[in-house]
Amino acid sequence: MAECNNFTCGDLDHCRYCWAAAAQPTIACSLGRVRPNPVLRPAPPGSARSCVCPQEGRVVQRCCASQAAIRNLGHLRHCTHPENPTGQATRGINAGHHWSCADCQHHPIATSVQLWPGWDDPITHPYDPGVAVPDRIRLMHDTLLNIQEPPSPDTAGAGIVICGEGRYWPGIYILIRMVRDQGCSLPIEVWHRPRHGSVHPDWLADLPDVTFRDAEMQAASRRDSRIPLGMPGVGGWEAKLYALIHSRFQQIIHLDADTYPVADVSRLLPYLEHPSGMVGWQGDSDQISWKRLGWNVPPRKVPPLLPGGMIALDKTRAWPVLWLTHWICQHSDYYFPAKLSYRQWALMGDDEAMRIAAWLRHTPPLFLGPVRKIPRIGYTVDLEEQPFLSHRWLAKFTPDNLLYGDVQAMRLFANCLERLTDGAPPERPAASHTDRTAATRVHTGA
Repeated sequence: MAECNNFTCGDLDHCRYCWAAAAQPTIACSLGRVRPNPVLRPAPPGSARSCVCPQEGRVVQRCCASQAAIRNLGHLRHCTHPENPTGQATRGINAGHHWSCADCQHHPIATSVQLWPGWDDPITHPYDPGVAVPDRIRLMHDTLLNIQEPPSPDTAGAGIVICGEGRYWPGIYILIRMVRDQGCSLPIEVWHRPRHGSVHPDWLADLPDVTFRDAEMQAASRRDSRIPLGMPGVGGWEAKLYALIHSRFQQIIHLDADTYPVADVSRLLPYLEHPSGMVGWQGDSDQISWKRLGWNVPPRKVPPLLPGGMIALDKTRAWPVLWLTHWICQHSDYYFPAKLSYRQWALMGDDEAMRIAAWLRHTPPLFLGPVRKIPRIGYTVDLEEQPFLSHRWLAKFTPDNLLYGDVQAMRLFANCLERLTDGAPPERPAASHTDRTAATRVHTGA
């Protein structure tokens, strides 16, 4: 097949480059030697010039792309904005790695996004790979040093915040059931993004005070998120901080969808009298590239990592740190861009962002002890020398490794799988002697 490789020959029947540049009714997954876009998969036989969207199982519509977009295939994706009824992709780059037309009503340019009412964002333009690296680092560094947070919102009460949907739903189901089984009656907010997957509120209808909140709908109505929360593959860390910022609770216990408690998590609330308003356990990870943030030498007295998978916050006391963490996540296209390898990031997600924010605001958190690592699985934590919570972030359930509460969690997980496959209502198994024996074995190392 003859190809000009510069989009100029105009032979739409034989040159795939010119065919794509001319925005035919459908697009190809791969153009010549260009690497295929991982968002799309090859079309079925007989439709060589089309791609099927893996999220919705339909043919992706045409994309009027620029030459630069075609070269890196960044335009080959459907539109995921919650207000776009067509689902069609357009062109141009917007904030948060999202491709769209600059004048598209479904994708307002970054300057129209206001992270907080009446607060001026020091960086409104999206990440531009054409900007010289020293200039971009200087911008990121100076902004971190000089940014000021808006006033803290009026909130009240205490509650639990959980984020997730789709493939994380079984973990959420297990987590909420185990929270209630341990005697905790705090209200629960589940923040989810419908375009990433479904949730099943009816599965938890028998439990009181469990509220489901649509993060995409709220971000679309408020227009206060630079990150398109509905875009596949990005936005998870950003959505977590978005939920913490907008939760109605003043005192928040945040639990990741892959954690589960073996004690009443409300026991963390008295510790929030600490001046920092941030309580958790100490991790040992250090994944900050200080040079990419503008520090030639790593600074001193940076607090250890506070893993965000299980953390308690008083929003009033912790607001300066919480807001700066949220701001970094809302500018993830600068600090940990999804289009680059994590080895090229300035920092690793929301946990390291909070660590930097705590250092810049001179607010070290209260650590209740170290995490206890379980190789290739995750870690457990203790409170007052008693098993408290497990975080299975490295692996799912395996029979040869038991953490606190694993036996009960496995039963709930099995019931959840049965519900997903045949619609049978899940049971609620109570904690057994086997659970307590497994927890004791892990706690003592026996």
